[in-house]
Amino acid sequence: MKKNPEDGVEAVPSAAIGVGLLVGIVFVTNVLAMFAMVGFGLFSSQYLQLVYGLRPSCSPRPGSGSSRGWRPLPTSPSSSRVPR
Repeated sequence: MKKNPEDGVEAVPSAAIGVGLLVGIVFVTNVLAMFAMVGFGLFSSQYLQLVYGLRPSCSPRPGSGSSRGWRPLPTSPSSSRVPR
């Protein structure tokens, strides 16, 4: 970086700066996407608990045949056999 004003722009340092900026942008984008997914998960679970009155142990199960599509998850190994 200090040599650029004296010797002119060289390819290797410029490429390293470009790659570093690109990797930084990808990293920040991935971190923001991760925060968005975690936030959506927390928001949706709070919504389901507060609006629909579901227990925290309930999870969505599309196509289960029940009226709202929800089925409680087993809470212990002995209750893992849920009749269908």
